[in-house]
Amino acid sequence: ERYRAGLRHPGIEVPAATGEAYVGHLYVVRTQGSAQRDSLRAHLRGAGIASDVHYPIPDHRQPLFDGRFASVQLANTELLAQQILTLPCYPEMTDADVDRIIDTANGWGA
Repeated sequence: ERYRAGLRHPGIEVPAATGEAYVGHLYVVRTQGSAQRDSLRAHLRGAGIASDVHYPIPDHRQPLFDGRFASVQLANTELLAQQILTLPCYPEMTDADVDRIIDTANGWGA
């Protein structure tokens, strides 16, 4: 909830509010494309903040399938694979940790 309330950068889209009962194990934000995502990730890394691209290859494009789904076009899935970035989200985070990540992300120079 603190990320959702604090992230105000116009180039970062946060997930919709989900209420007090929601317990997410990842906090995934969205940018306009892979260049912006990579730029935000580099900006965070420069401040010593880890982030991750958890889903860089859509499931239907995984090497395991050896091209069996090459003709399948999942436009939204493929777009999101280029746009999403996971911010730190774990129980041991302090309020100061979250504030620093929010401030750093909001200071990104997209």
